[in-house]
Amino acid sequence: MQKYAEIMQGETDKAGRRILAMRMGALSEASGAPVPTIKFYLRQGLLHKGEMTSPNQSQYDSSHIHRIGLIRGLTEVGGLPLSTVAEIIAAMQDPEIDTHGVLGIVQRAASRQPVSAPETSRPQHRSDPGSETEDSMIDALMVKNGWDHPYNDVHRATAVLAVGTMRRLNLSYTELSLDSYAKAARLLAEVDLDGLGSAATRDQLIESVATTMIIGDVLVAALRRIAQTSLSLERYNGIPPVGPGDPDR
Repeated sequence: MQKYAEIMQGETDKAGRRILAMRMGALSEASGAPVPTIKFYLRQGLLHKGEMTSPNQSQYDSSHIHRIGLIRGLTEVGGLPLSTVAEIIAAMQDPEIDTHGVLGIVQRAASRQPVSAPETSRPQHRSDPGSETEDSMIDALMVKNGWDHPYNDVHRATAVLAVGTMRRLNLSYTELSLDSYAKAARLLAEVDLDGLGSAATRDQLIESVATTMIIGDVLVAALRRIAQTSLSLERYNGIPPVGPGDPDR
Protein backbone atom coordinates (compact mmCIF):
# COMPACT_ATOMS: atom_id res chain seq x y z
CA MET A 1 0.00 0.00 0.00
CA GLN A 2 1.09 3.57 -0.69
CA LYS A 3 1.29 4.68 2.94
CA TYR A 4 3.83 1.96 3.66
CA ALA A 5 5.98 2.68 0.59
CA GLU A 6 8.81 3.91 2.80
CA ILE A 7 8.76 0.89 5.10
CA MET A 8 11.37 -1.77 4.47
CA GLN A 9 10.76 -5.10 6.15
CA GLY A 10 13.78 -6.50 7.95
CA GLU A 11 14.57 -9.11 10.55
CA THR A 12 12.35 -10.31 13.38
CA ASP A 13 13.02 -9.63 17.06
CA LYS A 14 13.28 -12.21 19.85
CA ALA A 15 9.49 -12.27 20.20
CA GLY A 16 9.09 -13.06 16.52
CA ARG A 17 7.72 -9.62 15.66
CA ARG A 18 8.62 -8.16 12.31
CA ILE A 19 11.11 -5.31 12.65
CA LEU A 20 10.22 -2.43 10.36
CA ALA A 21 12.75 0.14 9.23
CA MET A 22 11.00 3.42 8.44
CA ARG A 23 11.46 7.14 8.34
CA MET A 24 9.54 9.69 10.38
CA GLY A 25 6.68 10.07 7.90
CA ALA A 26 6.07 6.33 7.75
CA LEU A 27 6.30 6.08 11.54
CA SER A 28 3.62 8.74 11.79
CA GLU A 29 1.32 6.84 9.43
CA ALA A 30 1.98 3.49 11.07
CA SER A 31 1.46 4.78 14.63
CA GLY A 32 -1.32 7.30 13.96
CA ALA A 33 0.63 10.03 15.78
CA PRO A 34 1.33 13.32 13.98
CA VAL A 35 4.96 14.08 13.17
CA PRO A 36 5.10 17.09 15.59
CA THR A 37 3.87 14.81 18.38
CA ILE A 38 6.52 12.20 17.63
CA LYS A 39 9.22 14.89 17.62
CA PHE A 40 7.92 16.13 20.98
CA TYR A 41 8.08 12.59 22.40
CA LEU A 42 11.69 12.32 21.17
CA ARG A 43 12.68 15.67 22.70
CA GLN A 44 11.13 14.73 26.05
CA GLY A 45 12.81 11.33 26.14
CA LEU A 46 9.48 9.50 26.06
CA LEU A 47 10.44 7.86 22.76
CA HIS A 48 13.88 6.37 22.20
CA LYS A 49 15.95 7.76 19.35
CA GLY A 50 16.06 6.12 15.96
CA GLU A 51 19.15 4.87 14.15
CA MET A 52 20.98 7.68 12.36
CA THR A 53 21.29 7.01 8.63
CA SER A 54 22.57 10.48 7.70
CA PRO A 55 23.27 13.75 9.53
CA ASN A 56 19.60 14.77 9.35
CA GLN A 57 17.79 11.43 8.90
CA SER A 58 16.92 8.67 11.34
CA GLN A 59 15.36 5.27 10.86
CA TYR A 60 12.71 3.87 13.20
CA ASP A 61 11.32 0.39 13.79
CA SER A 62 8.45 -1.53 15.36
CA SER A 63 9.64 -0.75 18.89
CA HIS A 64 8.89 2.93 18.23
CA ILE A 65 5.35 2.07 17.09
CA HIS A 66 4.79 0.10 20.28
CA ARG A 67 6.20 2.86 22.48
CA ILE A 68 4.01 5.51 20.84
CA GLY A 69 0.99 3.26 21.35
CA LEU A 70 1.92 2.88 25.01
CA ILE A 71 2.32 6.63 25.53
CA ARG A 72 -0.97 7.46 23.85
CA GLY A 73 -2.78 4.66 25.65
CA LEU A 74 -1.58 5.82 29.06
CA THR A 75 -2.47 9.46 28.37
CA GLU A 76 -5.58 9.28 26.18
CA VAL A 77 -7.25 6.25 27.77
CA GLY A 78 -5.51 5.94 31.13
CA GLY A 79 -5.69 9.68 31.82
CA LEU A 80 -2.09 10.05 33.01
CA PRO A 81 -0.21 13.31 32.43
CA LEU A 82 2.83 13.08 30.19
CA SER A 83 5.08 13.94 33.13
CA THR A 84 3.93 10.79 34.95
CA VAL A 85 4.33 8.68 31.82
CA ALA A 86 7.89 10.01 31.50
CA GLU A 87 8.64 8.98 35.09
CA ILE A 88 7.22 5.52 34.49
CA ILE A 89 9.23 4.97 31.33
CA ALA A 90 12.45 6.26 32.91
CA ALA A 91 12.03 4.05 35.97
CA MET A 92 11.05 0.97 34.01
CA GLN A 93 14.10 1.23 31.79
CA ASP A 94 16.35 0.93 34.83
CA PRO A 95 17.82 -2.60 34.53
CA GLU A 96 18.19 -2.77 38.32
CA ILE A 97 14.39 -2.77 38.80
CA ASP A 98 12.80 -6.21 38.69
CA THR A 99 9.25 -7.09 37.60
CA HIS A 100 7.87 -6.58 41.10
CA GLY A 101 9.51 -3.15 41.24
CA VAL A 102 8.02 -2.19 37.90
CA LEU A 103 4.61 -3.23 39.19
CA GLY A 104 4.98 -0.99 42.26
CA ILE A 105 6.03 2.01 40.17
CA VAL A 106 3.03 1.67 37.89
CA GLN A 107 0.69 1.12 40.84
CA ARG A 108 1.77 4.40 42.39
CA ALA A 109 1.21 6.11 39.05
CA ALA A 110 -2.24 4.52 38.78
CA SER A 111 -3.00 5.93 42.23
CA ARG A 112 -1.97 9.37 40.94
CA GLN A 113 0.98 9.44 43.33
CA PRO A 114 4.45 10.66 42.40
CA VAL A 115 6.51 7.69 41.26
CA SER A 116 9.23 8.73 43.71
CA ALA A 117 6.84 8.81 46.69
CA PRO A 118 8.03 6.74 49.66
CA GLU A 119 6.34 3.38 49.94
CA THR A 120 5.29 4.20 53.49
CA SER A 121 3.41 7.40 52.59
CA ARG A 122 -0.32 7.27 53.20
CA PRO A 123 -3.32 9.62 53.24
CA GLN A 124 -4.09 11.17 56.61
CA HIS A 125 -7.32 9.62 57.84
CA ARG A 126 -7.05 9.18 61.61
CA SER A 127 -8.82 12.43 62.54
CA ASP A 128 -12.16 10.63 62.47
CA PRO A 129 -12.93 8.96 65.83
CA GLY A 130 -14.27 5.92 63.98
CA SER A 131 -11.13 5.41 61.91
CA GLU A 132 -9.79 2.74 64.25
CA THR A 133 -12.81 0.62 63.35
CA GLU A 134 -12.08 0.97 59.65
CA ASP A 135 -8.41 0.23 60.31
CA SER A 136 -9.39 -2.98 62.05
CA MET A 137 -11.77 -3.97 59.25
CA ILE A 138 -9.15 -3.51 56.53
CA ASP A 139 -6.37 -5.11 58.59
CA ALA A 140 -8.57 -8.15 59.23
CA LEU A 141 -9.40 -8.35 55.53
CA MET A 142 -5.73 -8.23 54.56
CA VAL A 143 -4.79 -10.92 57.08
CA LYS A 144 -7.67 -13.11 55.95
CA ASN A 145 -6.51 -12.90 52.32
CA GLY A 146 -2.79 -13.12 53.06
CA TRP A 147 -2.13 -9.71 51.51
CA ASP A 148 1.22 -8.31 52.56
CA HIS A 149 3.73 -6.60 50.28
CA PRO A 150 5.65 -3.27 50.30
CA TYR A 151 3.15 -1.40 48.13
CA ASN A 152 0.07 -2.25 50.16
CA ASP A 153 0.62 0.45 52.77
CA VAL A 154 -0.71 3.41 50.80
CA HIS A 155 -3.46 1.34 49.17
CA ARG A 156 -4.49 -0.01 52.57
CA ALA A 157 -4.74 3.56 53.86
CA THR A 158 -6.86 4.52 50.86
CA ALA A 159 -9.18 1.57 51.54
CA VAL A 160 -9.52 2.67 55.18
CA LEU A 161 -10.30 6.20 54.03
CA ALA A 162 -12.94 4.98 51.56
CA VAL A 163 -14.68 2.71 54.07
CA GLY A 164 -14.62 5.47 56.69
CA THR A 165 -16.17 7.95 54.28
CA MET A 166 -18.95 5.52 53.33
CA ARG A 167 -19.66 4.82 57.00
CA ARG A 168 -19.97 8.55 57.71
CA LEU A 169 -22.49 8.70 54.87
CA ASN A 170 -24.43 5.85 56.51
CA LEU A 171 -23.48 3.44 53.73
CA SER A 172 -22.57 0.48 55.87
CA TYR A 173 -19.83 -1.77 54.56
CA THR A 174 -20.17 -5.04 56.41
CA GLU A 175 -17.57 -7.77 56.62
CA LEU A 176 -19.57 -9.70 54.02
CA SER A 177 -19.48 -6.74 51.63
CA LEU A 178 -15.74 -6.35 52.02
CA ASP A 179 -15.20 -10.08 51.57
CA SER A 180 -17.11 -9.96 48.28
CA TYR A 181 -14.97 -7.06 47.05
CA ALA A 182 -11.81 -8.83 48.16
CA LYS A 183 -12.75 -11.98 46.24
CA ALA A 184 -13.39 -9.92 43.12
CA ALA A 185 -10.11 -8.04 43.62
CA ARG A 186 -8.18 -11.29 44.02
CA LEU A 187 -9.67 -12.68 40.82
CA LEU A 188 -8.83 -9.51 38.90
CA ALA A 189 -5.27 -9.48 40.29
CA GLU A 190 -4.74 -13.08 39.17
CA VAL A 191 -5.96 -12.22 35.67
CA ASP A 192 -3.64 -9.18 35.63
CA LEU A 193 -0.51 -11.04 36.72
CA ASP A 194 -1.18 -14.17 34.67
CA GLY A 195 -0.88 -12.02 31.56
CA LEU A 196 2.60 -10.81 32.46
CA GLY A 197 4.20 -14.22 32.08
CA SER A 198 3.94 -14.12 28.30
CA ALA A 199 6.23 -11.09 27.95
CA ALA A 200 9.34 -12.15 26.03
CA THR A 201 11.30 -8.89 26.30
CA ARG A 202 11.65 -6.07 28.79
CA ASP A 203 9.79 -3.69 26.47
CA GLN A 204 6.90 -6.14 26.27
CA LEU A 205 6.92 -6.46 30.05
CA ILE A 206 6.75 -2.69 30.39
CA GLU A 207 3.83 -2.51 27.99
CA SER A 208 2.04 -5.39 29.74
CA VAL A 209 2.43 -3.95 33.23
CA ALA A 210 1.44 -0.43 32.21
CA THR A 211 -1.56 -1.42 30.14
CA THR A 212 -2.75 -3.95 32.71
CA MET A 213 -2.48 -1.61 35.68
CA ILE A 214 -3.54 1.69 34.10
CA ILE A 215 -5.76 0.92 31.13
CA GLY A 216 -7.02 -2.25 32.79
CA ASP A 217 -8.44 -0.10 35.61
CA VAL A 218 -10.38 1.88 33.02
CA LEU A 219 -11.70 -1.33 31.46
CA VAL A 220 -12.75 -2.83 34.79
CA ALA A 221 -14.53 0.38 35.80
CA ALA A 222 -16.40 0.45 32.47
CA LEU A 223 -17.44 -3.21 32.75
CA ARG A 224 -18.55 -2.61 36.33
CA ARG A 225 -20.82 0.25 35.20
CA ILE A 226 -22.27 -1.96 32.45
CA ALA A 227 -23.00 -4.70 34.96
CA GLN A 228 -24.51 -2.20 37.42
CA THR A 229 -26.83 -0.86 34.72
CA SER A 230 -27.91 -4.34 33.69
CA LEU A 231 -28.63 -5.45 37.25
CA SER A 232 -30.42 -2.20 38.00
CA LEU A 233 -32.78 -2.84 35.10
CA GLU A 234 -33.43 -6.35 36.39
CA ARG A 235 -34.01 -5.36 40.00
CA TYR A 236 -35.34 -1.82 40.06
CA ASN A 237 -36.90 -0.99 36.69
CA GLY A 238 -40.32 0.57 37.36
CA ILE A 239 -39.73 0.86 41.10
CA PRO A 240 -39.91 4.51 42.29
CA PRO A 241 -36.90 5.81 44.22
CA VAL A 242 -37.12 6.40 47.96
CA GLY A 243 -38.36 9.92 48.66
CA PRO A 244 -36.36 12.38 50.78
CA GLY A 245 -39.03 12.26 53.49
CA ASP A 246 -39.12 8.49 53.72
CA PRO A 247 -38.24 7.45 57.30
CA ASP A 248 -36.26 4.49 56.00
CA ARG A 249 -33.86 6.66 54.01
